[in-house]
Amino acid sequence: MSIDLNVRHFPGPGDIILEETDTELLLYIHISEKERAKGIRGRRWDPDRRCWVYPKNEETYNEILSEFGDELDDRSSSLATQSPAYAKLKARHDELETDAALAREALEKAAEALKAAATQLAEEQARVQSLTKKVSDWQAVAKKLESENNRLASQLETAGKAAPTTSNLPALAKHAAATATGNDPAFESFLKKVKLDNHFPIQVAGELSNKIKGLLGNQSVTDLYTALLAAGKRNLLSPDALDAAHAIRKQRNVFAHPEDNEDIDRRSNVARIYYCLFAAALVWPELPE
Repeated sequence: MSIDLNVRHFPGPGDIILEETDTELLLYIHISEKERAKGIRGRRWDPDRRCWVYPKNEETYNEILSEFGDELDDRSSSLATQSPAYAKLKARHDELETDAALAREALEKAAEALKAAATQLAEEQARVQSLTKKVSDWQAVAKKLESENNRLASQLETAGKAAPTTSNLPALAKHAAATATGNDPAFESFLKKVKLDNHFPIQVAGELSNKIKGLLGNQSVTDLYTALLAAGKRNLLSPDALDAAHAIRKQRNVFAHPEDNEDIDRRSNVARIYYCLFAAALVWPELPE
């Protein structure tokens, strides 16, 4: 095989050429690779041929191939490229190349899968962030509703404490009725003397009768009905006050003559008592003190 003398005698970086003679193996390499060449047993440097010289035997040959086999230049002796050791190394090289190609393919698929997973993860993170914001918004609404609920509960508790009860309802009703008269002193004085019970309609009717007789200047009138007719004819009371006075008279009869009013539901007694109270509040401002 003919070798370019310039390449053989002055090999550049990466040039590794193996030649042979009948008794020697000649290795032409760049100076940067000399330590590798010196690591092979039996070597000697030939300054004239500018190469490393080794004994030509199978053991040395295999050492050279083990160190430089994959890097041997195509211009090397056919001995190097056709030997069983070279063929074995070449086969291994090809096998590694195939494995590398498969590894690259697998790596590319893994990269694609990783990219898809990253995209999916980003979408899931966006979804989590959206849900987190919604949860935060719901918590804010819940906190606001809780605050509003506490406020209403406080108001309800206050209202419950101020709400009329069975014990304070009569006092509240009397206060409201007196207020409706403009806090008429005579009416307030009368209310202090009476209780809002089943006797009240009879009591208020009696007091009203005395007031009307005084208004008429005639104490001979015997009943409230006659007194109200006379007051109406003389326009001593407004129609509104007359209506209220007649209401008191009628309710007085319900309580004074229960035997004549058996069809009356006695569960309404409380309402009738308070009815008389507020009817009296409408009449009293027009009565003499």
